[in-house]
Amino acid sequence: MKSKLLAASLPAFFVAASVTTASAFEIQADSIRSEDGSRFQYSDNVEIRFAPDEAFEISADEITEQDGIARYSGNVRITFAAMRFETDTASLRPDADGSHLIMSENADMTIGKP
Repeated sequence: MKSKLLAASLPAFFVAASVTTASAFEIQADSIRSEDGSRFQYSDNVEIRFAPDEAFEISADEITEQDGIARYSGNVRITFAAMRFETDTASLRPDADGSHLIMSENADMTIGKP
C-alpha cells in the first residue's frame, strides 16, 4: 500500500492523507519514516509529482535523456520552496497536463532552508 504526503502551497503546512486536491506537489512511497518532523526518508517506489507550472530545481552529477525521460544520477538534489530532496538516482517525466513526475527508489527530504 502506497503512502502519500500532500503539501499545500505553504511549505510548512502538511496533510498526510490520500485525497485528491490541488497541491504544489504530492509524494508517494511504499514506506515513509520521520524521526523529527523535519527530515523524512522515503523508500521503495518513490514518486514526487509537481503540479503544472510549479517551479522546482533539479541537479545531479550526470544527466541523460532518452524517449522524453531525463535520468539524473549522482548527488541528485531537488529543491522546492523550503524543501530539499536528495537521492542517488531519479527520472523526470513531464506529463501532458503540464505536471512533472520524478521517480526514484529512495529519497530523503529535509524541510528548512534548501
